[in-house]
Amino acid sequence: MAQFARPSSEVDAGFWLPIPGGTTTAAIDEVTPNDATDYIASTEATGEWALSSVTDPNDNTGHILRIRARKSSSGGRTKTIQRELRQGSTTIQQSTAIPLADDGSWETITLNITEANAANITDYSDLRVVLTSGETGGGGPRDVHVTWVELEVPNAGPTTVQGTAAGDYTYSGDGTGQVSVQGSSTGSYSYSGTGAGQSTISGSAAATYAYSGASDGTITGSATGDYSYSDSVTGQIVGSASEVYDYAGAVSGLVTATGSAAGSYTYAGTAAGSAGNDVQGSASGSYGYSGSATGQLYDRPRNLVATAISSSQVDLTWDAFPGATGYDIERNSTVIETDWGSNSYSDTGLDPDTLYTYRVRAVV
Repeated sequence: MAQFARPSSEVDAGFWLPIPGGTTTAAIDEVTPNDATDYIASTEATGEWALSSVTDPNDNTGHILRIRARKSSSGGRTKTIQRELRQGSTTIQQSTAIPLADDGSWETITLNITEANAANITDYSDLRVVLTSGETGGGGPRDVHVTWVELEVPNAGPTTVQGTAAGDYTYSGDGTGQVSVQGSSTGSYSYSGTGAGQSTISGSAAATYAYSGASDGTITGSATGDYSYSDSVTGQIVGSASEVYDYAGAVSGLVTATGSAAGSYTYAGTAAGSAGNDVQGSASGSYGYSGSATGQLYDRPRNLVATAISSSQVDLTWDAFPGATGYDIERNSTVIETDWGSNSYSDTGLDPDTLYTYRVRAVV
């Protein structure tokens, strides 16, 4: 989708005249060209018009200046039109003078603003268009007519905050959008739209982070605050973090806290929970799954102690995990017991002089 800036006022119309009357701005500001109704006309003139304000798209692609013009009638001198996009008095991009069709037919003429030139736009409320009519060759005089002018730019898209920042960062639209915070920052970050969207928090951040849309959303990094994802597809929260993490959707959802984390982790949905809530590392808090299909929750209980009883036996003990229905026990990354019913275990039949590593996960 796109935004459109159109003539909003005369800066200096020069010798351009409105036909059949009124103002030059009203003659060229329509949304859809009305070739036969009104236009501006000149023989040789330069005029400048301010364009209506649009939101900074944070995107240097897709900037297109369009006009609709013609030679007043066939024969006579060759008529030319030159177009220029300005910010204030500064030229952003200027075309060469191009000849108009000799038969006097209306034609739509475009000027594609390069990404390098669009990057020089810093104020989308101060854009202007300059039109210059000219002629070459011999024969009788003719005029240049222009009936329509517009500047197309992308919809307001990614909002990126790099470094230290504070405030509210919001993307709203019907295409793709991203709110990206890199570095140390505080504030409120949200994305809402009907296409793909992402709220990405990279680095250290604190505040409220929310994603809602028709595709996926991700929150990544070391952060504290409230993180919520709501969607009809997938959602994910990843990183070392604390506080409240919530996923609700109609398909699958994943809340992953990797590293040290504390807080409340919840998955609710109508299909598989994609391992529901997977908390890896040292974590404490409340972890729950609810839905109409499957979901599971894993956590490593604290204070796991392995004691060598003999050359062939190791006893394991750990702190009971609140709400656990059992424990999965791994030796050297291989599960040796599932849903073990207590918080102690004796591993026997081991080989002497051999290194063994253990991991215990609670099943709730």
